[in-house]
Amino acid sequence: MNAKPLLILVALFSLLPTVPSQARDPDPPGGPMALPLLLRKLDRNFRVLYVTAHPDDEDAALLSWLAWGQGVDVTLLTLTHGEGGQNEIGPELGPDLAQLRVWELMAAARYHGAQQAFEDFADFGYSFSVEETLERWGEATAIERIAQRIRLLRPDVVITMEPFGEGGGQHHQASAKLTARAVERVNSEVEANDDANWLGVRRVFARLWQATPDLPICTVDTGAYDPLLGKSHFENGVVARGMHKCQGMVRDHAPFSAEPSRLALLLNRHSRVDAPSQPFDGLDETGLEWEGQATEAGLHLREAAQSLRDAWRPEGVDLVPGLLALERWR
Repeated sequence: MNAKPLLILVALFSLLPTVPSQARDPDPPGGPMALPLLLRKLDRNFRVLYVTAHPDDEDAALLSWLAWGQGVDVTLLTLTHGEGGQNEIGPELGPDLAQLRVWELMAAARYHGAQQAFEDFADFGYSFSVEETLERWGEATAIERIAQRIRLLRPDVVITMEPFGEGGGQHHQASAKLTARAVERVNSEVEANDDANWLGVRRVFARLWQATPDLPICTVDTGAYDPLLGKSHFENGVVARGMHKCQGMVRDHAPFSAEPSRLALLLNRHSRVDAPSQPFDGLDETGLEWEGQATEAGLHLREAAQSLRDAWRPEGVDLVPGLLALERWR
């Protein structure tokens, strides 16, 4: 058989322009590292509620640091579905855009690791005043609905958007002010009822993007490399933020300068420190610590959890003793 025509055909095909394959999103955290990431959560008992106005308002790097890095229970509460925004990738607007933005927010959660919750406050487009937003949302109803979330989730720490400043859409400031009022309401109820199982919200932070208020500020370094993620939480947050494609948030997954997450302290109660340098400094983990010292149950739980972390290997050998000890002290 003469192979010359076949060789000519192959050569011709090699000269054709190549069509690049469609860009594929990176895999979310998990895979071989799913177990060790979960092991970080075994002996953590802090709960965090992060409240934002729209999809894409969240600091995904901070969420990743909290959920994957610190192993704490984090819920992201988004008050609107974003139907009043613009769409950079398609014709969907209004209710169709809201559905798209919800899908993108859920896709982002696969990366940053927080649990996602929603309210259905109206996104009526750009708002020029907090008063307008409160009137359109119904101030009393909005406060009570956020308070109901707080009663249900029982967070130790609440994070809001910036409550101060006149710039930008005032949905952001309104969401922060409403959340602060809801925290105040729930904490008053807890103190009146003398709840022995929950001290109420002990800390409220505002995530700072531009403002520098005269308040104690925590600076969270999300740029440090996390060996279980294979990247920093800032890098993971950029990937999560890139899921908001209709809002033009896609960025190259290349090396870049990490920006720390700045948190202004708005409320601090039942704490051993007045100006914490990190979100949980000076707070006891409920059931695990008392006045800065580990409880008996906390000691046993942490020993069991640490034995699992020390024994972890990809094939899962030597986990049984730690699992049994953990089950006894749960």
